[in-house]
Amino acid sequence: MFKDLIKYWWFWLSVLFFLLSYFWINCCKIEAEAYYYSRFYVSFRQVFELLFSSIKFPLIYIWIGVLFFVVVFVFVRFLIKRTWSFAKSILFLGCICLFHFSLFYILWGINYAGKSLISRLNLKGDYNECKFYFELDSLKARLIGLRSNITEFPKLNEYNDSLKFELEPLVHSTFVEFNIGKALPLSCKFIHPKGFLFFWGASGVYWPFVGEAYVDAGLHSIQMPYTMAHEMSHVMGWTDEGECNLLAYMICKNSNKLIYQYSAEIALLRYMLFDLSVMDFPYYKLFRASLPNLIQSDLDEINININSYPEFLPWLRNYVYDIFLKSNGITEGSRSYSYLPKWIVLMKERGLIKR
Repeated sequence: MFKDLIKYWWFWLSVLFFLLSYFWINCCKIEAEAYYYSRFYVSFRQVFELLFSSIKFPLIYIWIGVLFFVVVFVFVRFLIKRTWSFAKSILFLGCICLFHFSLFYILWGINYAGKSLISRLNLKGDYNECKFYFELDSLKARLIGLRSNITEFPKLNEYNDSLKFELEPLVHSTFVEFNIGKALPLSCKFIHPKGFLFFWGASGVYWPFVGEAYVDAGLHSIQMPYTMAHEMSHVMGWTDEGECNLLAYMICKNSNKLIYQYSAEIALLRYMLFDLSVMDFPYYKLFRASLPNLIQSDLDEINININSYPEFLPWLRNYVYDIFLKSNGITEGSRSYSYLPKWIVLMKERGLIKR
């Protein structure tokens, strides 16, 4: 019997790793910021920078390659030794999932237990249609002013050389301004082939298994600064998607580059246009048609670009992702993404953003 148990050492190892991570998670959750973030996560980011900062290509390629090799190797070994069975295959794949589940929380996920940005800033107050329409008109004026001074947007190869390095100090200064994090080393890269992340329903992602964030290389150039700022906020240890949207907006708005500011305002406009289409579709059509042709063209190009990439079972992905967010304390689930207009209005009322 003991020999039979030894044969499944990989199963017992994954269970042991899960149990250790479970105790680690529960110990750190009590004071996630004091214990996990300050003592572990900050050190992890610094060690990661020392070891891997010289590697220019996305480390996720190595992760995919190693994972593929391990799975193929084990299944081939099962077949050669004639020990393959459907139950054993499911058990092995389950162990891989269990290992990654544990590693996810050890390397990043415990940050979900930290105090939310909205609570820290005390962003509570009345948000009604009157305030929504006032901000919409104000946003339109800001966009017109910005777009009239932009002649062209950088190409991907130009962003490759500069975007991450220009955004990093802005990320640090924004986090210091609100006292929500330290100046951690940040790693965010463009990932190829174009549409790779879009296929999974995302334009950017932080992959804690390799300690890097990624932005899809197929993203429209207008969206790249805002999206990268969002993902860099995740690298800083921030988890809530809606709050990372808010941080990305403020990071780009703090830049002296009009293109970065425009990227933030276009992101806000797209959220507000969606809300407007639900609230009052006839007025939505009138308002959109009232925008200058250049801004309408930018919106059309962004939508065409996004829709040009296929997405894998979006209904299933949205359902699973919503459950994942809610299980980690984001009560609004995937709806938290769309709270940006409300929070911008409340921040302006508190004087945290200039009107």
